Amino acid sequence: MAKTVFFGPFIGEFGWEILWWHGWVKELSRTVYRDARKIVASFPGRSPFYPDADEFWEHPEWFCTTPLSQRAYFTDFWRNGLPLGNIARKRFKYFIRPVQESVSIKSDGKWPEVETVALKLFQEYRKRLPADAECFVPFGMNQCPRFNIPIGLKVLQQTPQHDRDFVIYHPEFEHQRIERLQPTPRGIDFLAKQLAPGEPLICVLPRVRAVRRPDKNWPKERYDELIHRLQQDHPHSRVAILGDPRGAYYANGVPSGCIDLVNIDRAVRLDAQLAALNRAQLAVGGMSGGMVMALFSGCPSLVFGFLNEQHLYYRDNYLKTPLVYYPFMNASSKEISRLARGMIEQQIPPAGNEIWDPTQYFGIWAMACGRVRRYFSV
Repeated sequence: MAKTVFFGPFIGEFGWEILWWHGWVKELSRTVYRDARKIVASFPGRSPFYPDADEFWEHPEWFCTTPLSQRAYFTDFWRNGLPLGNIARKRFKYFIRPVQESVSIKSDGKWPEVETVALKLFQEYRKRLPADAECFVPFGMNQCPRFNIPIGLKVLQQTPQHDRDFVIYHPEFEHQRIERLQPTPRGIDFLAKQLAPGEPLICVLPRVRAVRRPDKNWPKERYDELIHRLQQDHPHSRVAILGDPRGAYYANGVPSGCIDLVNIDRAVRLDAQLAALNRAQLAVGGMSGGMVMALFSGCPSLVFGFLNEQHLYYRDNYLKTPLVYYPFMNASSKEISRLARGMIEQQIPPAGNEIWDPTQYFGIWAMACGRVRRYFSV
């Protein structure tokens, strides 16, 4: 009988699963455990991330409805109320230039201590596995059998006193099998029913969170304006709205004329969104795991956000997907729609180059103003 290896349960950030978990699982599945029975456990609908798994176990409903503020391989409020949720805020240093500082968000009794809940979930899975199954649990400490490196979470104290008592070890890209994310036939078929053959598509990912970095939220009214502008500027294209109802605007319905890929069965939601990203001319949104998924799907991406996080998107764009990062979190819908038009019409060179200044697209005066604007940005 083949050996059984279990990867999971993954319970952390969506973007973290794409960047630092699924590719490592894929690498081990095709090398060390090529002939093993491979089982992966994660949130419902994420099986397309694990094409090499023999079985994909979806987290049960009781866990999926537990309020969690996902973080890395684990969550906020993991043990002893730590690590705290956080929001980045700007303050001025020496009354000249702003700096970004992290401000804690306490649980106020709204968020449970998650470790016991996660361990309960793991034990439920463990009962279904053979006694000799080898387990790689992301919120534990694992030693990679291929590269001999640590992977996972280490808590330095039994009763943590500070966020720094949590140490995370993730594999680098060279320790992973990173490939373009692909939908399954089910996702492709679902999307095909929403579109005419050959109809162009633009994806908008309107991220919103209450606890995990709410400072990354762009106002809903600007998304309303952006979507309207995209529809006007590209009348022959459809706009699709992507995201999870618990982490995106439009959980009660998308704007008129848009394809709703938010409020659909979660069993096919991510699959259909991957199909959309594989077909789309462009994906647009603020900093989020959804935009990481767009980059890993090979979809040309326009991301807007904080100046100090710009380098992260270029660093983590392993597939070198066409990318323009607009380094202003307070960008207007007009600015974003104009950049979107430039990318779709392939007028913006060179997408994917971090050195290129996207304000150039708006002219010399806008570029000069953009430099001043950056000076007072973070």
